[in-house]
Amino acid sequence: MAPSFSLNLSTILGIMGPLGIPWHPLSRKGHNFQTSFNYIGFDWDISSRTIYISLEKHLCVLAKLSALLVVPPPCINKKSVASIHESLQHAILIYQQGQAHLVALSNFLCKFPNSHALHHIAGSCLHQLRWWWRTLSIPNPSWVLVKLPEFDLDIWVDASTSWGIGLYVGGHWATWELVSGWAEDG
Repeated sequence: MAPSFSLNLSTILGIMGPLGIPWHPLSRKGHNFQTSFNYIGFDWDISSRTIYISLEKHLCVLAKLSALLVVPPPCINKKSVASIHESLQHAILIYQQGQAHLVALSNFLCKFPNSHALHHIAGSCLHQLRWWWRTLSIPNPSWVLVKLPEFDLDIWVDASTSWGIGLYVGGHWATWELVSGWAEDG
């Protein structure tokens, strides 16, 4: 049985208003409480615990892929590679097996010395982009949300832009100090 709540969005806005907490207008960014809704390019169905990639997002990613999979492949800049890379990372929520099909594209993204340089798309990238195109061509993709067992892994992480990162896992720890000049351009 689905949980039921006596609060609604009007109640929440009534509490937040006097506190001065900003809230995006529903017409621009958001929606009232409901069990099915669109958020960040996915259609969420809480009742069935299912996520679908929205048709708009699906078609947008397919169009980006199609533009790169022409013969001969175009020379592209860092912004174009980053755009498709971000879209495919986003799609991994539904296509979790796609994680293995982003390695070449991630490596290719690192090859650009600046945002103006143009490169031919590497064969390994084209191979992975074709896999994504074939996979995304299957209609109505979805993912079922499964409740994971609760288990405390005793993992703690802290990061600092002035020093570095620390990791603690089950009584063992390690730290890595940032290299001098790490934040400079290039």
